[in-house]
Amino acid sequence: GMNGKDKERPNNSSAGDC
Repeated sequence: GMNGKDKERPNNSSAGDC
């Protein structure tokens, strides 16, 4: 997502998880 995480997934797209 926007946070540029490696483990981005379709379920958290654009948001990512901090």
